[in-house]
Parts: sequence; C-alpha cells; structure tokens
Amino acid sequence: MIIYYHFNVLISNRDDYAKNLFFQWVNGSWKLSLAYDLLLSNGFNGYHTTTINGKGELALADVITLAAEIGLSEQYATQTIEELTEKCAARKMVKFRLR
Repeated sequence: MIIYYHFNVLISNRDDYAKNLFFQWVNGSWKLSLAYDLLLSNGFNGYHTTTINGKGELALADVITLAAEIGLSEQYATQTIEELTEKCAARKMVKFRLR
C-alpha cells in the first residue's frame, strides 16, 4: 500500500481514494488486487483525495509516519520510496517529489 500511495504522489494522481483499492480472496488469504486508475489528476482543489495526517499536500515525513502506523520500519519505507522514485524518474514519470 505504501508503494501504491507514493506512486500516486510521484505521478501527481491526486484522485486517489479508497474505492480504487480492492482486495481478493486468494488461496485462503486476502491479497491486494492489481492497481488501476493511476493517471495524472489534479484532484479536488489540487489536493490528494486520500489524506495522511489530515493533509492533502504531503511531505516525506507524512508518508514515513503512515508507514510506521502500518508496522513498517522507517528504513524500509525510506528505501522503498527512494527505489520507486528512481524507477519513476528513469521513465520520466515524476511530477512531484516528497521533501
């Protein structure tokens, strides 16, 4: 989920809300389904529809806080964010970077 959310931040998909997330029952356990509706979008008033820490305009610290709240280490979250940012930058997909 942290990858999904950060990807939306990177590409400036601000129309990111819970209805775009689905889970599937596979082999006796719930799995996050494939992502969809991943497009550049201005969102309502230019803010992300899904907020973190009550904010629609995010900072890196907000995503790290979210990661901690769902049980991920700061190191894992930071590494994942850096890797995803590099991959998106290599494909010229980055529209916004967390600071």
